Amino acid sequence: MARRRSGDKIVCRYFSWILVRRGRFFQADGRSNPTNAGRHSIQTADRNEALRELRELDGKIAIEMGLAKAEDHPPKTCDAIRLEDGRDLYFEFLSRPRATGGTKESTRKRYRSIFGKFIPFAHRKGVKDWNEVTADLLNKYAAEIVHKVEYGTFYLELTTLKQTVGWLIKKKLLSPDRAIDLPLAKPQGTTTYCYTHAQVVAMCTHCHRREDLKWLEAVIVALATTGLRIGELVDLRWSNLQLNAIQPMIRLIDESTGKQPRNRKRQTTKSGKGRSLPLLTPLSAQLAQLSRHPDGYVFRGPDGGRLKYYRARKALICEVLKPLQAQFPTNDDEAGVGDGRLHSFRHYFCSLCVDRNIPMQVVMAWLGHQESRMIQHYYHLKDAESHRHGKEIDSFFQSSGMTERHTPPPETPGIEKPDLGQSEK
Repeated sequence: MARRRSGDKIVCRYFSWILVRRGRFFQADGRSNPTNAGRHSIQTADRNEALRELRELDGKIAIEMGLAKAEDHPPKTCDAIRLEDGRDLYFEFLSRPRATGGTKESTRKRYRSIFGKFIPFAHRKGVKDWNEVTADLLNKYAAEIVHKVEYGTFYLELTTLKQTVGWLIKKKLLSPDRAIDLPLAKPQGTTTYCYTHAQVVAMCTHCHRREDLKWLEAVIVALATTGLRIGELVDLRWSNLQLNAIQPMIRLIDESTGKQPRNRKRQTTKSGKGRSLPLLTPLSAQLAQLSRHPDGYVFRGPDGGRLKYYRARKALICEVLKPLQAQFPTNDDEAGVGDGRLHSFRHYFCSLCVDRNIPMQVVMAWLGHQESRMIQHYYHLKDAESHRHGKEIDSFFQSSGMTERHTPPPETPGIEKPDLGQSEK
């Protein structure tokens, strides 16, 4: 016996529909008709509005199946959709499973902060719904934030708002003429500070001398020798490490689309793909000193609990970088060790690999990048490395005789040079 579907049966002009609420929004099921009309989501939580949408859907499907003519069902004008409602609909779309293209919670968290700033700004400008969101409004918003955030953040915010408008148009919640034409130049380069090797060694030495910072020494060594993102390091488990193998490795896995692990959260990577990288000797020495906690996570915080990003960040800035500023002084208008952060170790590791002539494809695999331009983004040419390569070029010039040809000839004794500054008498 077929399972009976719960919901109200609504008879429209062409088809009969089962209207049922699934989650926040309604859904129309027309598969029981002699001609299968399919199952469709109606993007509204209001029943009366759902019934109006259902009549529009009934005519649309009939046109697609050749049961009605298009002129009998002219397209309706899109109703105004409140900024908050459009945001909620977009977030429901983003929250779909990762297997079908949904985003991670960390991504949605960043998007929430964007809407949390833009919607109050729009209200101050008298804009209440997405029909009134125009390129001119986004330009005004851009003018307000451009000097408050880095360009990468600026680009992300404007792009997210444009994408939201595009998605609402795709879902026919906005008219196509509401599309926003606002070209944005992609971010070039980075303002993230990159540590020197001497600075990284000094950080490790500084932490090693203090018993209360031994936990941070392990974190610094791990970040500097792997290039892992801090989120990946926080979630690293002992099961990700192959310590006793002939070739010790770190294997990161992405469980976004797999079965939910028991008693722990999923492990994820930014790219959605797993990767492997070698476990280097300095990190192996640190791991040998760490005790294994029953929860399976490798790195611990100062209190012995799971490592927390914000604690590691605060301890790095206040307990390590500030004390080392005197050891590595810079001019007032130059970035220095005090401007570094946890993510700076990823820049350091990438630059170190490139300077040591590690093949680009290998560096991309270690860092989890799909495009070589990301290596260019993370690479920083240090003065010492630039000078080392410069000496090689300088040696070539010297060996080619260029220096000799451009050396001024020695003066001949007894011959006076003419005074070129005097005019002829």
